[in-house]
Amino acid sequence: MKKFQLLFLALGILLFYYCHQPLPPNLQNRPPNVPELVFPEDGAVRVPVSLTLQWNMSDPNEYDTLSCDVYLQKNNSNPHLFRANLQADSLRVDSLEFDCEYFWQVIVRDQRNLQKEGPVWSFRTRVEHNNPPKIPANPIPQNHQQDVKICDVNFSWTGGDPDTFSIVEYDVLWGTKQDSLQPLMVNLPDTAFALSLLPFDRKFYWQVTARDEYESEQVGPVWDFTTEKGSLVFWEPFDTYPQNEKPPVPPWTIADSANAIYITSETSYDEQGNSLCFIDSTELGYGFIAAHFAPMDVGMISFYWKVSNAADYFGLRLYSSVADTAHLGPQISIREGKMEFFAQSRIWENISVVEPGAWYLVEVVFSCEKKVFQVFVNGELKAQNATWIGSTVPSIDSIYFMTFKNRVCERGYVDEIKVIKQ
Repeated sequence: MKKFQLLFLALGILLFYYCHQPLPPNLQNRPPNVPELVFPEDGAVRVPVSLTLQWNMSDPNEYDTLSCDVYLQKNNSNPHLFRANLQADSLRVDSLEFDCEYFWQVIVRDQRNLQKEGPVWSFRTRVEHNNPPKIPANPIPQNHQQDVKICDVNFSWTGGDPDTFSIVEYDVLWGTKQDSLQPLMVNLPDTAFALSLLPFDRKFYWQVTARDEYESEQVGPVWDFTTEKGSLVFWEPFDTYPQNEKPPVPPWTIADSANAIYITSETSYDEQGNSLCFIDSTELGYGFIAAHFAPMDVGMISFYWKVSNAADYFGLRLYSSVADTAHLGPQISIREGKMEFFAQSRIWENISVVEPGAWYLVEVVFSCEKKVFQVFVNGELKAQNATWIGSTVPSIDSIYFMTFKNRVCERGYVDEIKVIKQ
């Protein structure tokens, strides 16, 4: 009998010991995590007077059930209880007051009443009455203005908003066709901007839209202006030379290796006359044609070109006096379906996509004083304030079209080459 008493005593001691040991961390009940803000962001302004407050609740114990209390009050950083025992992570709030600062807080609680307080967040509601911005007016360049200089073109207009509390931004559309204007500037905070260079003898249309932070808009009228004409110093349409032959020397200097350069009537930019064809279908081949003209510190090179294959490489280089790297100005290439320029950083920068078989009008407007150029493709500005790698380029006096060693060009075409100076 005494043995049984001792055995029961030992079992009791063991049960007492194990029942009072702490649970492993993964089985202990821990308080919820601090609630995370979702919407509206802390300090938000111009918030609608009807909105859905959103937050995230979570708990280190996977199977805990969570509820929360939401505190909300205007103009009080210690807000009162607004909704209790909410088992959701969002709350629709209607009929807030206009132009008031609201403070709110979420306290999360698990089924064992362990809780965690979130920080106090705030937002400000929008004003009740908002007037739209003023219609953009008084453009510079003036509407229908002629002979606008191509360098440092300053654009401006009058705008603003009748409400002193409103912030206005502006979008600028422009193009060479009034019915197909494209974005040029977006979300401008000011009523002015500048472009460093524009093409010669081009009529541009532009339009400004004013928008305030309440999404009220005013669309201005379409304005237009025309840039100065410039002087044509070189023009080559290839239409007066015999077909299937190289262009004459002069005006061209021609070099080719394992390729062919010849005048053809099989295609031209306007489906009339001739163009110049380059065939360089092996990586061993290369070739170029080059022409020289009077030096220009400000000018424009325009031409049409196309390639027949998505993998083709074809290029343009402009030089100053000597055809070497130090005197290399704007350099543009078609490279496997993309038109790109070689920047001062020695990285190829994107201009536009190139579709095989399509003609592209390219206009390169340069300023050697500014050491930048703009690229317009089919009338659209595609590269702004592009740079070149040459360190000695006081002027441009040479143009090269070429294919490259170690690169293939099944067929590349050039047509209607023009050089225009200021």
